[in-house]
Amino acid sequence: MGRLIGAVLVVLWLPGPLFAQEADVPGSQDHAGISRFPGSYIIGYDFREYDELTLALGPLMGRAPSKLRTVEGKVTRILYVAPAGRSSLEVAHSYWAALKQAGFGGLFGCDRDDCGYTDSFIDWLLPPERRLKNRGQLSEYAIAASFSRDLRYLVAKLDHAQGTVYVSLCVAIFGKEFILDQIFDRAVALLEIVDTTAMEGGMIEVDAAAMARGLAETGRVALYGIHFDFDTDVIRPESERTLTEIAKLMSQQPDLKLNVVGHTDNVGAPDYNRGLSERRASAVVRQLVSQYGIDNQRLAPVGMGALAPAVSNETEDGRAKNRRVELVKR
Repeated sequence: MGRLIGAVLVVLWLPGPLFAQEADVPGSQDHAGISRFPGSYIIGYDFREYDELTLALGPLMGRAPSKLRTVEGKVTRILYVAPAGRSSLEVAHSYWAALKQAGFGGLFGCDRDDCGYTDSFIDWLLPPERRLKNRGQLSEYAIAASFSRDLRYLVAKLDHAQGTVYVSLCVAIFGKEFILDQIFDRAVALLEIVDTTAMEGGMIEVDAAAMARGLAETGRVALYGIHFDFDTDVIRPESERTLTEIAKLMSQQPDLKLNVVGHTDNVGAPDYNRGLSERRASAVVRQLVSQYGIDNQRLAPVGMGALAPAVSNETEDGRAKNRRVELVKR
C-alpha cells in the first residue's frame, strides 16, 4: 500500500456498561458507500447534514501539518473497534484496498512517526473545541492521543457524477487500559466521510413559477435541487421540495408533457455516466408518478450523461453546474 493517508485517533469517554457487549451504539450505522472492517463494532457515531472538515495532506511541521485542505458537505464520523488480535496495519490495508477498488485515489498518507509526533498530530487534528465535553455524549469525540501507538493515517478522494467524496481514516492501537478497558490493545479506527454534494444542493433551486417561465422562454429548465445517494439512483429526502414544485407545475398545466433528462459531468466512463443519468431520470419519474400522482404518460426519462454540458468541465464549479436534472418540454 505504500504510505497510508489521513485522519485522527480519538476515543469516546463513555460509561463502561455501554461496552459490556461488542454491539454498535444505538442510532449508529455504517456509511452507505464504505463498509466496516469485518468483525468491528461502532463505539461512536456522528452525522451532520452540512459541516466542514479540515484534512491534513502533509506531515506535521511544528504545530500544524505542512499542507491542509478544508472541505464542506455531508459529514459522517464513525469510530470502530476492530476484533482482538488485528493490527492497525491490517485494518488500514483493508480499507485502502477497498477504497482503491471503488475508484478512490490517495491524496496523502503516513505511518507512525512519519506523520509527525503522534500526540501533537492528533491534538492538531481534533482541537479542544471538537472534543467530547460531557461523558456519555455520542455526538463528538475525546482524544486519547497519549494512549495510542502504531498510527496509520489515510486521506483519499473520489470524483463522481454528483460531486466529490473525501475519506479520512485513522487507525491506531489503544495502548493503555483506562476507562474503556474492553478495547485495550485493540485497533481503533476513525472513519470520516465528506460528500460535497450537500454543499452544491442550494446552488439553484426553482419553484413552479420559475419552471414555467423557463419552459415558456427556452423549452427547458435546469434543476439543482434533486439529490441522490452516492453512485446510486436513490433520491435523497432533501429533494422533496423540488419534486413538490414539479408536481405543482404539472397540476397547474394539465396538458404539459416533459422529458426528465439526467446529466453528469465528464468524470468517469461515458457509458457508465449515461446509464447512471438514465437510472436517475427514471427514479425521478417513478417518484413523481407514485408519490405525487402524475400520469406517467406525461413524463419520459432520458439519460444524457456528459454529452450535453451546460458549461465547461475544466473547473469544479463547471462540473457542479453540469451535474443536474433538466425538464424539457415535449
